[in-house]
Amino acid sequence: MFAFSSRYAKTLTSNFRKVVRQHTEGMIGHIIWILLEIYFSFHFSVFLDENNFFLSFAATTPHEFIITGDFNIHLDNLSDHTTSQFLSLLSSFNLTQHVNFPTHNQNHILDLVITSSDSFLAPSLSVTHYSLSDHFPIFTKLSVDRTPLPPPTFHSFRRYHSIDIDSFLADLQCSRLITNPPKSFGSLLIAYNTTVSSLLDKHAPAITRFSSRKSKSNHWFTSTLRAFKSTVRHAENIWKHTDFTLDWSAFKSLRNRYHNLILASKNNIMPT
Repeated sequence: MFAFSSRYAKTLTSNFRKVVRQHTEGMIGHIIWILLEIYFSFHFSVFLDENNFFLSFAATTPHEFIITGDFNIHLDNLSDHTTSQFLSLLSSFNLTQHVNFPTHNQNHILDLVITSSDSFLAPSLSVTHYSLSDHFPIFTKLSVDRTPLPPPTFHSFRRYHSIDIDSFLADLQCSRLITNPPKSFGSLLIAYNTTVSSLLDKHAPAITRFSSRKSKSNHWFTSTLRAFKSTVRHAENIWKHTDFTLDWSAFKSLRNRYHNLILASKNNIMPT
């Protein structure tokens, strides 16, 4: 199962129908979570391809997350080619697998619990051999202490969309900037700034609001990443609207670049 924010989980559900069997929405405090049940039962080459694509989504979410489910590989057999490649895949995405005991009645580790290597959840695992199936249930205890939020701030804005254009232009025509403009460039620049500021104060006065954050932002999620995320979302919306192959390729290229930028930012700030 997965725990993700609602919007991110819906993206995973739509893009990975082969992997995600069902999802259930819930709420913990003020945070909306989704549990996605997954199961891998593919051929070796398909398994690695699906995992690579799937884990790249998981590893680059800005939220805390948990990946758990039946991965259908013998993780206890380190000499197995599939196992070694899968562990290498986890390492490349800065992910940690926490199960170190048998989860199947044939004494193999098939069911996994995976988090980011930088996660604060600190999973504590236990298992019981009392089970109705050939798999043993795994109990995971997480550290979910509330992280202190940043202090409240004030922010100011103007409602430019509410400006009456005709009234604004009428006042501008009557201003000294139009009726008696200064001759020198310096004086003209001052008159321009003064006129525009006074007109904005009249037609779209600045509004100051008290802002209190409901969640703690990740310091690795920079303004560049935030802007690039908007670009990716825009490309995704275009592809969903047109369903063209060219638009899908453009969205896929931007999305992969976005994931690489997130991984690079995490590694720069929190080196392993």
